[in-house]
Amino acid sequence: MRGSNDAAVNWFVGVVVSLALAAYGLWVLASGRVIVRGRYGGALSLTGFDAMLYGICVLALAVTIHVFSAWPRIDRLADYTGPAAGTALVVFVGLLAALLARQFLNFI
Repeated sequence: MRGSNDAAVNWFVGVVVSLALAAYGLWVLASGRVIVRGRYGGALSLTGFDAMLYGICVLALAVTIHVFSAWPRIDRLADYTGPAAGTALVVFVGLLAALLARQFLNFI
């Protein structure tokens, strides 16, 4: 086992938190809509393709957290942590940028 952090914390973050995020992302994909509440009472309602982008973005974030937290502790996966996390992070950032661009273009 590699890594210097506590194994219980890594397991909790890498498995439990990632599964909770993945379940939320799958729920968004299944329902086809989501409402993101803002700090000052505003709400952003996403439906259809935008909700799908948001759901996949949340799934990519869950994979990134899982890979960063759990994989370095497993010897046979530790060597693949960097490329896998980088790929998941690129997918996350790309989908987030596409979603923000679509929302911005709706307001113009």
